[in-house]
Amino acid sequence: MPRFHHEWTVLPHGPVHALAENLRVVTGSLPKGSLPRTCTLVRLPDAGLLIHSAIALEQAEWSRILEWGLPRILVVPIAWHRLDAPAFKKRYPDILVACPRKARRAVEKALPVDRSLEELDGDPVLGGMVSFQVPPGTRGGECLMRVRSGDGTTLVFTDLIFNLPRLEGPEGRVMTWLGSTGGPKVTPIGRLFGVSSRRNLASWLHDEAGDPQLQRLVFAHGQWITDGAADVLRQVADRLIPPKAGAG
Repeated sequence: MPRFHHEWTVLPHGPVHALAENLRVVTGSLPKGSLPRTCTLVRLPDAGLLIHSAIALEQAEWSRILEWGLPRILVVPIAWHRLDAPAFKKRYPDILVACPRKARRAVEKALPVDRSLEELDGDPVLGGMVSFQVPPGTRGGECLMRVRSGDGTTLVFTDLIFNLPRLEGPEGRVMTWLGSTGGPKVTPIGRLFGVSSRRNLASWLHDEAGDPQLQRLVFAHGQWITDGAADVLRQVADRLIPPKAGAG
């Protein structure tokens, strides 16, 4: 699989789905394997687009996106979600590129980075609509994106939480063996490389589940959740800290 695309390279993808008046998502494929990836698009108050985990789309679909808003911010949410980012930067050279502080060195192997997400958080350019946070109990390589819409809040996760069914093919069998399917969950690989304290992360997930504005969850890998988002977060938290045998 290529490390990244410098040209606009369209791989198979589904239709763009509207989750809220300012929020769109689209799921596509990687060059090889069965792992799906989701791009999230947010229309900011000034009609600029924030593109999270970019995917190059067919021209007809992309033209409809451009009628909705113009690319302004390109978020590379972790070091490895940079496949199509150089092509976006080439097509839109004025787009602002941001990634987590700890991912910057890896992302800059693909394209220049203008700001860290930690620096971008709270910037007026986001119009109070989008914020970024390194989840407590993690190692800082991923920032959660929080999107505020008229009907409530959406939390956008990258690799911290997967929500994958059982996948087909050799890669799918390997991912099942690794414990990456059967979500939503923090996968064993995610725990190994991304989590510093299961207890702190679980506590934070329970706190987020208690937000009365929480409306939906979006995952870079797996189906988004539009019903019962709070219950899903609690389930993910409880899987991190299973009860001791014989407790209760």
